[in-house]
Amino acid sequence: MDWLPWDRALLLWVNQAWACPLLDALMPWLTYLGSAYAVAGVIVVMGWRMRRHQCTWRAVAVACLCLALVYGVVAGAYNAIKYEVLRPRPFVALGAELRVSADEVQAIRPNSSFPSGHAANAFMLATLLAALLRRGLWPLWYGLALLVALSRVYLGLHYPGDVLAGAVLGSVLTWLLLHLPWLAPRLKMAAVGR
Repeated sequence: MDWLPWDRALLLWVNQAWACPLLDALMPWLTYLGSAYAVAGVIVVMGWRMRRHQCTWRAVAVACLCLALVYGVVAGAYNAIKYEVLRPRPFVALGAELRVSADEVQAIRPNSSFPSGHAANAFMLATLLAALLRRGLWPLWYGLALLVALSRVYLGLHYPGDVLAGAVLGSVLTWLLLHLPWLAPRLKMAAVGR
């Protein structure tokens, strides 16, 4: 697969030219907002919110299972693409500086760069939260998702094209799922107290 030169050039610019102690400290924390743990945390908080608004336990369970289903579909899609494409990560292919702890290096698959799962998760959450919570907060959700995507490039884990593909995949799949006739009403239950 022929990758565009701008993808490599932009990666090296963000990964190397932006390097500074503040971003070295901040970006590893931001990247966690796109992890499976962040997704689980959002599902728990949405369930807690529903209970606070006196929703039944059954309604909470159904809404949380539907939110988990959205995550499962998005994660299944990006993992299937990762295993098909097998693009080497930038720290392997280009020698980009890897800015994560030694413990995290053990868990990183070196040939699973495209698409970015963290970006897909972050944009999935942004799309869900923008649809289910107060409409005026959508810039906050998408701004955080954009920072997660940027953190993946800064940390040397993904190319810009990887995070762009992950962002599109997470947003589009979530938007489609939010409009499925059998799933939409169950997901909307999580929008109590909007």
